Amino acid sequence: MFDCNIEEFENYKISCYNLKLAPEYSKKFKLRRFTDVDEAIKAMGHVYIPYEDRAVGNEVWSLEDGCLLWKQVSFKTDADAVTYQTAIEMAWALGGHLDPRVEQSYCD
Repeated sequence: MFDCNIEEFENYKISCYNLKLAPEYSKKFKLRRFTDVDEAIKAMGHVYIPYEDRAVGNEVWSLEDGCLLWKQVSFKTDADAVTYQTAIEMAWALGGHLDPRVEQSYCD
């Protein structure tokens, strides 16, 4: 998560758009550091994802170097995985499921 407020983040994005430049958030902003996993999860947020859909997966969180938050999700059944993925896709359609300052990476 970039260490800036939402207004600074959005102003930079708009400025880059007006200048026809691709935003380089990691060059503009430092990464925010957290003291523990709970603080990082709360800051990141799970906007638009109902709790009952999040609860179908077994989530294991870890914080590395104070700024890299890992989320590993496993499922008991394929149906649970589909339910979870559907909730994530619906959240994206509603405008995203995380704070926009969160930089995301995916791996299998």
